[in-house]
Amino acid sequence: MGISARRASALATLAATGLLPAAADAATRTYVVQLKAAPLASYTGGRAGLPATSPKETGDRRLNTGTSAAAAYSAFLAERERAALAHVPGAAPTVDYSYHVALAGFSAELTPEDAAALREAPEVADVWPDEKLTTQAVDPASATAVDGALGGVNGDTASYLGLPNGLWSQFGGPDHAGDGVVVGVLDTGITPQHPSFADTALGNFVGADYGPPPASFRGTCDAGTDTTFQCNNKLIGARFFIQGFGPALVAPDSFHSPRDDDGHGTHTASIAAGNFGVDPTIGGRTLGVDLISGIAPRARIAAYKVCWVGGDVSNGCTLSDSVAAIDQAVSDGVDVINYSIGGAAKTNVADPVQLAFLGASDAGVFVANAAGNAGPDGGSVATPTTAPWLTSVGADAPARTFQATATITPPGGLPFDITGASVTGALVATSVVDGASSARAGVAAADAELCRGNALDPAQVTGKVVLCKRGGNARIDKSRSVKAAGGVGMILSNTAPGQDIDDDTHFVPAVHVSQADGDRVRAAVAAGPTTASITEGTAAVGAPRALASFSSRGPQAAVSDLAKPDVTAPGVNILAGDTPTPSFDTGMPAGELFQSLSGTSMAAPQVAGAAALLDQAHPGWSPAEIKSALMTTARPNVLEDGSTPATPFDAGAGEIDPTAAASPGLVLEVGTNDYVRYVDSQQPAVFHDGQAPIAPGDLNLPSIAAAKVPGKYQTVRTVTSVDGAVRHWDAAFSVPGFDGSVTVAGTDSSAFDIGPGETRQLVISARVTTAPLDRYAFGAVTLTSGATALRIPVSLRPIELSAPATVNVTADRSAGSATIPVDVGFAGTLSGLGWGLAAPVVHAREQIQTDPTGAPDPNAPSPALKVYDVDVPDGAQLLSGRIANADPGTNLDLFLFRDANGDGSFGTGELVDSSATPGADEGVTEVLPAAGHYRFLVVGARTQAPSAYDFTTWLADDAKPDDPSGGPGIAVTGDPFAVSIGQTLPATLAWSGVDTKGVYLGLATFHDSSSPGRENLKASTIVELTKTADTTSATGAAPAPPAASSSAKRLLAVSRLVTRMRRGRLTLHIVLARRATVTVRIQRGHRTVFTLRRRALPAGRRVLRLRVGHRLRRGRRYRMTVRATSGRAHGRRTVIFRVR
Repeated sequence: MGISARRASALATLAATGLLPAAADAATRTYVVQLKAAPLASYTGGRAGLPATSPKETGDRRLNTGTSAAAAYSAFLAERERAALAHVPGAAPTVDYSYHVALAGFSAELTPEDAAALREAPEVADVWPDEKLTTQAVDPASATAVDGALGGVNGDTASYLGLPNGLWSQFGGPDHAGDGVVVGVLDTGITPQHPSFADTALGNFVGADYGPPPASFRGTCDAGTDTTFQCNNKLIGARFFIQGFGPALVAPDSFHSPRDDDGHGTHTASIAAGNFGVDPTIGGRTLGVDLISGIAPRARIAAYKVCWVGGDVSNGCTLSDSVAAIDQAVSDGVDVINYSIGGAAKTNVADPVQLAFLGASDAGVFVANAAGNAGPDGGSVATPTTAPWLTSVGADAPARTFQATATITPPGGLPFDITGASVTGALVATSVVDGASSARAGVAAADAELCRGNALDPAQVTGKVVLCKRGGNARIDKSRSVKAAGGVGMILSNTAPGQDIDDDTHFVPAVHVSQADGDRVRAAVAAGPTTASITEGTAAVGAPRALASFSSRGPQAAVSDLAKPDVTAPGVNILAGDTPTPSFDTGMPAGELFQSLSGTSMAAPQVAGAAALLDQAHPGWSPAEIKSALMTTARPNVLEDGSTPATPFDAGAGEIDPTAAASPGLVLEVGTNDYVRYVDSQQPAVFHDGQAPIAPGDLNLPSIAAAKVPGKYQTVRTVTSVDGAVRHWDAAFSVPGFDGSVTVAGTDSSAFDIGPGETRQLVISARVTTAPLDRYAFGAVTLTSGATALRIPVSLRPIELSAPATVNVTADRSAGSATIPVDVGFAGTLSGLGWGLAAPVVHAREQIQTDPTGAPDPNAPSPALKVYDVDVPDGAQLLSGRIANADPGTNLDLFLFRDANGDGSFGTGELVDSSATPGADEGVTEVLPAAGHYRFLVVGARTQAPSAYDFTTWLADDAKPDDPSGGPGIAVTGDPFAVSIGQTLPATLAWSGVDTKGVYLGLATFHDSSSPGRENLKASTIVELTKTADTTSATGAAPAPPAASSSAKRLLAVSRLVTRMRRGRLTLHIVLARRATVTVRIQRGHRTVFTLRRRALPAGRRVLRLRVGHRLRRGRRYRMTVRATSGRAHGRRTVIFRVR
């Protein structure tokens, strides 16, 4: 992890633990608490009297929460919750939700002190502050007869994806597609009276009336205070979750019920499983569209409202409400969940929502999640979609769009046409004004050209078409402002090339055009009186499988060796349901049952619907197998330019093909335990299970990614046959710039026969040939059998060198050698340097109390907050701090700050790294740290009032690398090395002069031989050498280092410091190997309180009496640094002491 990534991770740790100094007030807020016990979905037994409840143990297809075993285990989890809450001092906190099914835990209103106490409770695994996510829409605010009814391949997305003549026909048509499957939609709610969710066909949809819900569904219809909200045999369940958001914070006209007051939830639900043959209109217009359908039109829907329109606060969907809804949806018995919700890209791998969805996967529930709308920038995929057990969905363009044409007539010139996105009505030729020149008095032109609220002057706008610029406020708000000022039409202009154009439901006839077309209109208006007519928005043929520019891209910020997104689906200009009763705060027009929206929010339910069809076709498939089938059969995308091939970081495996996914022949399965072991590899403290971790790249996923390929790469994938007969397959590897192969494990063959239910391990090997260094190369592993071709996308990034992060050496001699395995990705010569060793500075048996604040301040040391300051000079190689030997039952946390701005204090923005596990053995290490003043902060999270511990620091500041003479030191020997691509070099590391027992740290660095040095660093390895006994260099090691000359012996030793002040003096005893100039500096924190400047002393034992006067105070802790210089030889010793 790079320094910036470590800092981001450390800040996340501070926030998650509630230890940010800024949060020191005692006000309560919502926290989500995870218990160490497994949830119902994952409990496999092992507790006396409590049988297993996980479907993997019971053999049920889905988790059954209606059994006596489930009731007994739920009671156990309730007891664990009570036991955890008993650790909170004072009055019992208010619990908002108890989670038992997909996540074991609860959410509660806590102070930071309460959260800190819970974090230390033995029943608790983790505690997170609640936070808000958002919906992922781009903010606007016979089989042949069936295909024709939907508009053919250029019509509805179901037709575009080939369902009428494909998978639907295998079920007997749309009247059976999705039958028996329940899709849970976690969103902004649902419109129950919508024709897409009607259960009687007459006047609503084409098909038969619905019968009773599946017997396996255990949900209900909780209408809250909304007496008009009713479910039916299509919409079979509806609930709402508001405690996390706060009932008092929603908009005044929002419904405290599952009813949708935004439109987003109705839209996504109708895409996934809306009825077949629904007739859409917007503003009374058909838009040139006949009928629409959901992807799984006969699937039943259960709606869970978790996203709320805020009154005086921002809209959003809290973690705590989402986890409660996931818990309930799994308990209710849904088969598929759509979650078109997400947050900004993060480095976490397991937050409460991600862990709850892991429980859902354990229960057999497939989850589709929107990848986010922060594209086209790389590294922008949202949370929680980075988790490998979720199917992350990007957005592409289907073959249909909605367009209108504006005819512009400039003064004295020829009319010209511009075409853009539109679903609004027509407008006859009308005068055009530029918003920038139509500002209300006292309003800046910059606000008026954005058509912000109340910025336009009615005197200039009334009866006119207004040219508005994109940006600054919601697009729909711009047309509302135009209408409010008396305008009758709008031309919305992009502000940069390549931006999407969107067909929002505007308040006036409008067309959204490119920047270039907008500039043409602007120039015409500037030249004199100009008119514009606008045609009615209608369906038009688009460019299929072109990635939407807004669709978020990888590589993901959390784990670069997991490629995201996974797939794409149509998410541009999707015509589907709307709510006729939106909250005023949404800015959406009222009275509409349909709208056209864009976003990965619209793409995710396409995949959820496809998963419902696959669940119907293969009820025994796991969520991982459904995901595998969708990915390996997907069709490649192109970028938004319509021609450049999209990479796996752009589009994952490509656009889904549900019909092909129903018959893949082979699937890749991933068990929950492997997901847990993956989390263990990234965040070991999450599960506390002690299992051997799995590297992200070794998960059995239908994609392969490696951010560091030093010349060669190898991984394994296991395929399982889901065919009904023996079948022959051929495997191949193709990535430009690589030679590679796919062979069956234990053989040299790339071909294999496989029977029903059998598995084969495939070994994928790759070697760099011509691929450029430090740039990803993209390709695929293909598996072919007759007409079936499966693709596993591959993303590999060649690098020059890879060395282990750390080598641990145990030695009982003063000198010796060890080997560092270095993987090489280039041909040439390589040099190495050894820096250090740094001797430990030990603060033994320190005493610490429990921090009562829950929000410690690194600037306010106390008995519960211990600080240790280190000055790092320019050019230092390593800084490390470590807690060890703490009393049993102690939990300590460690944070490292750097005074970056030199103001003498440490803010949260100056946090460098952290280590905060449930125990006390914490440590942080910075390689090549920036020069400056650093502070280690040890926090007493849970102590024995007090607890004792040892704290050790190391600072490697070696001015003479590869020269171990004169004291503990290391060298990389035998270089320069001749190296070749794919070679594993056994670099020899030699040490000598390590006479004293203890732990020493150093750094081995590797460089181009032409210019060895820090500035040409290719890789580095931390060297941790543990000396088990005191020895002497003369008798110690084999092979022994060369005898050191007198000039190379250790220059300086501090033999004694008398810390009792007498008459304002401290007495310091030192030993000099030869005549040297000595300086002494004493510091308290970052402040220097005493300096002895350059005193020349002869060799031998010397006594320095330091006249410190009243600058040091008894009982306080200080740091003394003694430096000696003799010619080119240098020595430095640091002593931490308390004045007596």
